[in-house]
Amino acid sequence: MVAAVWAELYGTRHLGAIRSMSVSIVVLATTLSPGLFGWLLDRGGSFDGIAMGSAVGVLAAGLLTVPAMRAKA
Repeated sequence: MVAAVWAELYGTRHLGAIRSMSVSIVVLATTLSPGLFGWLLDRGGSFDGIAMGSAVGVLAAGLLTVPAMRAKA
């Protein structure tokens, strides 16, 4: 479903490059997050604080898509 949305937004000409970049970002985040969360826990961070910070990050990322979607429309 995501590839279909990308094809609608960006066309099919650069679909491979867009998919490649997005998968690379997901792999990088998956690689870095356990180390980052472990480091935060070692520094005295609480599970609640880390979860709240993660939720804020997801919300911020979602809000950053709004201007991009308006620019494409």
